[in-house]
Amino acid sequence: MAVRAKAIVKYGITFRPIKGPKGKLLTCPDWLVEKQILSNYEECKKFRSAKLLPWCEHFCRLTDIIFADPKGSWPFQWNPNALRILKNFRKHHLLAIAGHASSGKTHAMALIAVMMFFLDPKNTKVIVTSVTSSAASGRIWGHVKNCWNHLEVFFGPGNLPGKLLESKSKIRYQDANGKGDETRGIELVVGEKSQAKASATKIQGMKAPKLILMGDEFADLEHSLVRTALTNLKRNDEFWLLGAFNPTSYFGPDGVISHPKDGWHSIDEHSTEWPTYIEEYGYDGYCIRFDGEKSPNILEGYNRWKGLLRIEDLKEAQAQGVKTAAYYQMIRGYWSPTGELDCIYAPGDIFSWQADAKVSDFIDVPVMVAGLDPAFTHGGDRAALAIGRIGLRHDKIIGKTQKVFELVKIYSLDEDITNTATSKTEWVVKLAKEKLALHKVDVRNLAVDATGGGDPFCALIARDIGMGSLNVKFSGKASDKPVSRNDHRKGFERFRNLVSELWYVGKELIRTGQIKGLVPDVMSEMVIRTYKESNGLVQIEAKESLKVRIKKSCDFSDATFLALHLARIRHGLSSNETAAPRQVSRQNPSNALFPPWNPNKRQEQQARPAMLDYGGGWASGIT
Repeated sequence: MAVRAKAIVKYGITFRPIKGPKGKLLTCPDWLVEKQILSNYEECKKFRSAKLLPWCEHFCRLTDIIFADPKGSWPFQWNPNALRILKNFRKHHLLAIAGHASSGKTHAMALIAVMMFFLDPKNTKVIVTSVTSSAASGRIWGHVKNCWNHLEVFFGPGNLPGKLLESKSKIRYQDANGKGDETRGIELVVGEKSQAKASATKIQGMKAPKLILMGDEFADLEHSLVRTALTNLKRNDEFWLLGAFNPTSYFGPDGVISHPKDGWHSIDEHSTEWPTYIEEYGYDGYCIRFDGEKSPNILEGYNRWKGLLRIEDLKEAQAQGVKTAAYYQMIRGYWSPTGELDCIYAPGDIFSWQADAKVSDFIDVPVMVAGLDPAFTHGGDRAALAIGRIGLRHDKIIGKTQKVFELVKIYSLDEDITNTATSKTEWVVKLAKEKLALHKVDVRNLAVDATGGGDPFCALIARDIGMGSLNVKFSGKASDKPVSRNDHRKGFERFRNLVSELWYVGKELIRTGQIKGLVPDVMSEMVIRTYKESNGLVQIEAKESLKVRIKKSCDFSDATFLALHLARIRHGLSSNETAAPRQVSRQNPSNALFPPWNPNKRQEQQARPAMLDYGGGWASGIT
């Protein structure tokens, strides 16, 4: 005798029988119970009889039903790292995930991407990014495809709310009648430089009630793609951005989305999570960090979790050195505090002494100064103008009144030459004149790079703006100014050439709190230029070799150091003998991990259950 399908009560809610694939009435399966609760969670919470678990635990139960079989085509195991990602995804619409190699970031993001579309396919668009198509196939897009194929095996062909289009790198939404919708589904967007423009255009046009961007290898994406994504996301009613990366640069896309709300000086390598703020876009977010030295397998003392960093891998990495940039990036999951060891400036120093902070308490009216690097006279990329100001400020921390240089604004003067009849040189001079007038900079407070073909350019400055600028030849002899108050040697006794002096003297001025207002475009160039010292003389890396090494020039920082040089030469800026103390980081308490669910710990309420009516039909239960 056939057993009649019955309504069941779970979590205080009644689930009626449903029609199976062949029209036969079936008791509502466990996976559909969890799916309906997740899809209607806020409504279910209103039922008086409902005894719901946290949303994340229902999510874990649903995925365990589908993916927990270790013999499945794409098995998934909830480890502490994955649970932490899920929990913070639920809480924060902009989530940065900094972490070491083998921390499970990509695997967890792929699962969340597929299941968020599966839960509400009619309203959801998910974008997954990777640097190249080939990298994506071996990373997040490969996981997304395998996860989707596993779902198809679990539910049977034709029962999913979408179709995998392999050639187009997308899963397109389609309803029970096979009608598709390109604006919904899951799609790969490639972030490499050659495709960045096309990818940015694609993201810019995407709209959906729920828009989710999963940025794998986020640190390596092009800035233009990241800017477009951040600009576009707020145009959607509900949006999420998850960016996962091995920390590389404070000034790259990884640094943009993980910038601490209280500044970089407020965290250090012991911080595990912190609130973030992207000032340019007005975004509040959150960053979580996975430290390989505290990876779950390491803390357990044996390799319990498959896919996470193993004990033997950590020991092998530590044998290569624990203070290297590679160790911080791939094991600590943190930005190297020293940067490259042979570079002039370390990111940690810039942020420790708050050289990126603004000044709002000058005692007197500061003097406006500027530095102009025409760049095209000696192999640069952009004509850059740095506007700064110098004035007296009382530093309450060290108890001294001292002269301080603050960078106010940085301009690129040759990005938009609209009049082709005007030469590039005259165009740059014209724009420089406009910006100097805007900021009320006297020409006598302007330093100009006169290296190479710079003399004719300086002649144009004198003709169109005025006489009296400080014309600087980078390759010339260093100045006769004292290096600092701690080093009484004259500049030419310490530096091989003038450009080495311009760049190097900022090190001590940062330590004494006398450089402020540095912006990412400038800092990102400062921390990559190297130097060498021989016979007591410092020589910085030549601009030509730097450009070959990093594929770009350092014009913004050159302009900034020209303005700083002007402040030293004509306004007496010199470092104090007392260094400003480093800022102590404020630790953020770690959130407790969402505990693994245990079905034996809870008794579901049976009395006066509410009724969740989700309609009939197997396919409608899925879609």
